[in-house]
Amino acid sequence: PQAEQKTTPITVKMSYEAGSGDPLESEDVIAVPVTQKSRLVVDDIVPPMEVYAGQQGSCEVEFYNMGKTPLNNLRVNCEGNFDVMESNSYYAGNMESGKSDSYRFNFVPRAAGPVDGIITFTFEDGNGDPQFMEVPFHFEAMEMPVDDGMGMEEPMDQKHTPWALIIGAAVVVLSIAGGLV
Repeated sequence: PQAEQKTTPITVKMSYEAGSGDPLESEDVIAVPVTQKSRLVVDDIVPPMEVYAGQQGSCEVEFYNMGKTPLNNLRVNCEGNFDVMESNSYYAGNMESGKSDSYRFNFVPRAAGPVDGIITFTFEDGNGDPQFMEVPFHFEAMEMPVDDGMGMEEPMDQKHTPWALIIGAAVVVLSIAGGLV
């Protein structure tokens, strides 16, 4: 289980006797491929605190190579019932064993209600075989709140007494009067 993934040669020596009783020897090399399982671990996707229909939101997910072999040509993609403003793909390249990375994507929900999607991880294992992993997610988009102005302390058309202007003018007048005296 701890062996490095590679093809390991084993030399086999054989000793035997011929039908006439003469000793014979032979040597051969056998190639034994040692393979390890790829193991990509993905954290739970934490939904955004608040997301509104028509407004941009974002999600992030962490992922780890917890296998004993590198993940080659690792690519992450996201799709669902939402729109994206830029590319929703991320190419991580070759990810060595024990390394971690993250993927962040921005989205715009089309309507209030459920937002469903799938994050797809595609890569090649140590043998060059294509692998993929899908991680579904779900959260709710809310309707954009309407500001009717009722929460304001004072209406905009109410007149305010400009106390700072009155005090400032009084200080200027007193300064000029004091200078003249």
